[in-house]
Amino acid sequence: MRIHLKAAERAGIDRTIQAIRAHAGEAGLDDVTVSEDAEGTIVDVAGEEEALRRFWTIAHGLEGTGLIVLRGDDAAQSA
Repeated sequence: MRIHLKAAERAGIDRTIQAIRAHAGEAGLDDVTVSEDAEGTIVDVAGEEEALRRFWTIAHGLEGTGLIVLRGDDAAQSA
């Protein structure tokens, strides 16, 4: 699952990354990679499909943050 983060302030992105890591841990995912590109920060969360589903359910608290999430089939879902 690929998550694109865009925020006006770096502190907002850092808090969101911490929340993503925490939610991923709750779902049993420990493969969380953060990188940067020209458009912003990218967080890749990898793992088994069932764990990714649990992550998405747990991560409902990230709604409203303006995240763009790309799932395995590249279908975008905004939070």
